[in-house]
Amino acid sequence: MAGYEGACFVRLHQPRRALLALHQALSQLDVKALRQQSTLLTDMGIAYAQQGNTQKAYDLASQALSITQQTKSRSVLERVHMICTELQAQKATNAAYDLEQHMSTTLTLMTL
Repeated sequence: MAGYEGACFVRLHQPRRALLALHQALSQLDVKALRQQSTLLTDMGIAYAQQGNTQKAYDLASQALSITQQTKSRSVLERVHMICTELQAQKATNAAYDLEQHMSTTLTLMTL
């Protein structure tokens, strides 16, 4: 439930509240639940991007993409794209470009 709460706060652009809920959700998650873990990581990345923490957003998105190479979750790719969009809006173009390249590689690996 905390994951859904955090996702709602992300969409409401309340990153502080989102991160509290998302960290709680991640701590309660079974380590084998990779798809849910990658979803939580991307939501956390979006929240950090909303706060202007480019490096943390990039790191979380990269972790999520690494997991996505195993889970092949297209919804996580869409969420990582949201992080890219947020980073571009903040003029963090290098991080956004690197993340887009990582997304492209992940997508290629998913189709193999």
